[in-house]
This record gives sequence, C-alpha cells and structure tokens, in this order.
Amino acid sequence: MSFYLAKYDFYKKDDQKMKLDVAALLLKTLPTQPETALTVKQLAEKWPIDGTPSSKLRAMFRYINELSAGNWELDVPPLIHVIEDQPKRYYLNLTAVSSWFMRDEIALNLVLSRTIISKPLSPIHQLGISDVDSITAHVLSQKTNIVTQRIRDTIRVLPDGLGRCWVKIEPNVLQTTIDAICSKRKIEFSYMSARGNHSTRLVNPLALIVKDGTVYLLATSGFESHPQHYALQRIEMVQISNQILVNNDFNLDQYIEDTHQLSHPVSQYLEKIHLVLHVDPSALFHFRERPLAENQTISHEPISPSGWYRVDVELPETILLIPWLLGMGGNIKVVEPPKIREEISNRIKAMRAHYD
Repeated sequence: MSFYLAKYDFYKKDDQKMKLDVAALLLKTLPTQPETALTVKQLAEKWPIDGTPSSKLRAMFRYINELSAGNWELDVPPLIHVIEDQPKRYYLNLTAVSSWFMRDEIALNLVLSRTIISKPLSPIHQLGISDVDSITAHVLSQKTNIVTQRIRDTIRVLPDGLGRCWVKIEPNVLQTTIDAICSKRKIEFSYMSARGNHSTRLVNPLALIVKDGTVYLLATSGFESHPQHYALQRIEMVQISNQILVNNDFNLDQYIEDTHQLSHPVSQYLEKIHLVLHVDPSALFHFRERPLAENQTISHEPISPSGWYRVDVELPETILLIPWLLGMGGNIKVVEPPKIREEISNRIKAMRAHYD
C-alpha cells in the first residue's frame, strides 16, 4: 500500500508526507455507498484522532482534496467519489481501492463463481454482487498477463443437470429471509406445497442452500431439531416475527454431508441403506468417475456372462435417489434393498402404462 500512497504525492502544507496510518484510517472511515455519503464536516466529527474541531475540519478538507484528486500522470484514479451537493458529500471508490489489494487470482475465483452465486442470490443486498462485479472487472482489466485473460475468458462453472430456467422468487422473499437469519428472528410465511396445498408457517430459519436451480430455506418448527426444506419460489407473504430464533447447534456443513448433498432425505433420522446394483459395462463410467459415496465399491470382474458388474454403496435414502436410478434406464438393475427395487418396478410399470 505504501507504494501506491507514495504515488499520490500526499503532502501537507509543510511538505510532510501524509502518514500511512492516517490515510488508512481515513479510507476506513469513509462510507462505501452513495446513499450513505458524508460531508467533510460529518467526516471530521467521526474522525477519531485528537484535535480541536477546527483543526480536525481543516485536516479533513486537505485529506479529502488529496484523495479525491488522483494522479492521472501516474495512472492512479481518485480514491473518493464526489457527490456534487451543497455541501459536497463523499464516499469511497471501492473499485480503485480494492485493486490495490486484490490479486488477479482472487478476482478470477470471484468471476468463475459468479454464475452459480449471482443469478439465484443477487437480490441479497448484503452480498454486494454489483460491487463485486465492478471490482473484479476493474482488477482483471488492469492485468496484462495473457494467462490470466485466457482463464477468465475460457472457464465457466455451471450447475449440474438439465439446463432448465431458474425459478422465479417474489422480490422481497429472499431478502426478508436472509434478514431474519442475520437478526436471529423467526419468520412467518404462507407456503404452497408441490401439490398446491397452502398453509401458514412460523419457523426458525437456519440456512439457505442453492441446489439444482432452486433456493431452499432450511428451517425448524418449534423445538424440533430436524429441518424441513422450503423452496423459496413457493413462499408468499413473508415477514419477520418478533419471536427470537430458538437456539440450536445446527451444523450446516455436516447436514449437507449427512443428506447426500441435500438430496432431501426420506426420513428425519437420516437412515442409510445398502444399495446393490448390477451395471452394464457401457454405463460403468458413471460410477467410476463420480461415485455415489466414498464407500462405493465395484467388483473387479464381471459377475455375469453378459459382462455386468456389481456396485455396492451405503448412502442415505433420499427423494432424489430413485429418479436418478430411473435415469440410468436399462443400463442398471437394482438388486437391493427390496423396497427400492419394488419402488423402481412400480414406477416403471406406471410409466409403461402411458405408452401401451
């Protein structure tokens, strides 16, 4: 930072350089948004360094003039935006300041992850997605590293599954939900189930998860410990309750692991099943390249003259399991457990009935 501050020619009238800690403190004191911009007098009143009101005001005028001038000969932009009110108001130029500290690797990570994050979560103002976009674009535009530019232009991160549209969530639902989580308050809303049934819920909001193009609220009711999953596109008339969130020791990362990446467990007890499959060799790559779990095993040799292999795995019984197995079509055969085998058989019969 000292290198960049030196480029600014930060001098007082007696030709003494502005101290680094003074400049850093001023940047920390300045607001970051135009709606919270402050006048010089307001900034002087907030200034934590000792001095008389008049001396602090004079110093603040000098500091603001220096930081808002920039130095175009040295390609250093102003660090402060100016709102031409009467009196003038000032706020921090986040893009210019952040470019001092943000390495291009950090900016690249933000750019690559924005597709997953910004589309479903952009209404949450605490995330500052528009600010992040402008900052990373500025940082990467300053770089002359060809490798950095190639990575930026040739890598994208996309959600799994069929390329369906993102769900539409009522404008205030997402922001109100995150506000309730941050303030540790219960939340009340009207909820429409997948079958179209309406009900009013008062819940303890625990977390938000984005999966398969849907934003889910994990929440408990009363003193229960097992969270329910509420799809935000089905929530209406949401409001924060005055009731304080019931304390619990919910571990989000552990819950995600226990529910097989939030595949929606059938039982609240997160019981595991021993799944046995016979798999056609043409489909075996699905299990070799992306195992269903760390404990999955594949037989070393074919188990039948037709060349099929046996796959064993222990995993939670979830709502998404059977649709995934059905998606493998005739390339697999479910052997165990009997209830999964029976459910697969019943669904296949129901599907076939539509085409007979």
